[in-house]
Amino acid sequence: VYQTIQKLVTATSLDQLPSEQELRDLGDWSDEKQRELDAAILAINSDPDTLMRLRREAKQALESIKAEVTTVMDNLGDLAIATIHQKQQDAKIKSDTAEAAAKDMFKDEPIPDVGSEVWRQMLTYAREFALIVFPDADPPQLSTGGKCVLCQQDLDEMAAARMTAFDGYLNDRAAEDAATATREFEDCQAAINALSVKSKRDVETMLAGYAALSEARKATAATIPTFFEKAGERLQSVKLILAEKNYDDLETLDPLPDSPVKVLEGEIAALEEEITDLEGRQRDDDAMARLA
Repeated sequence: VYQTIQKLVTATSLDQLPSEQELRDLGDWSDEKQRELDAAILAINSDPDTLMRLRREAKQALESIKAEVTTVMDNLGDLAIATIHQKQQDAKIKSDTAEAAAKDMFKDEPIPDVGSEVWRQMLTYAREFALIVFPDADPPQLSTGGKCVLCQQDLDEMAAARMTAFDGYLNDRAAEDAATATREFEDCQAAINALSVKSKRDVETMLAGYAALSEARKATAATIPTFFEKAGERLQSVKLILAEKNYDDLETLDPLPDSPVKVLEGEIAALEEEITDLEGRQRDDDAMARLA
């Protein structure tokens, strides 16, 4: 008895709840109690206020779940994953192009790897810092401030010329395209890392009131949590791929189940229609009561 009662909490998933017969078997059920239960069920099913409340709560739950599904599809659907992969490839191509251009432009510089992504980022930050510390200097402040913002030493004529060339490179179309593409991919990666998906159990709990409205709706409710279970698995896979930079694995992810949005939209519309009908019944009942 104790173990069964422990399950009667909201944290218990629907498939783990004890059945009606199990609860009856544990109690001292009698014909009188059955008649009382039947009367209570009849009263609930005859009360427009209660019926409306149950359907409004179910409709609100379905609307929340629909919003969650939309978020999943926008970020983890096949089109979204293809977009992430495309942005990663675009960033790599444009970064390689910018690096090749810089290596050709600065091939006589004493330090190798000029033009790499790390170098471009360092130079970008240095330029931004120069704008802050030399606000009154003429552009480009990276070379006109009089001191190197990296080593703090005075810039001689040759060093200033080098900084001017570096600053000019940052304004080059190839470097700008590389920076833009890299930023767009990093934004996608940040969005994925910030994303969370409701657990199967959480969705089952949200659907409990809707599922209790009828056997048909109980069957419909049972099909939705699996979508979230698979979406959660896909999210973890995508996060791992991005973290380990195995980007080609984005093309071999397990497929998501079909989106339940259409089913949810149909049920939301049906519940809204039932609520409208119940509101009409309630108005009729109120009018009859006033005439009595």
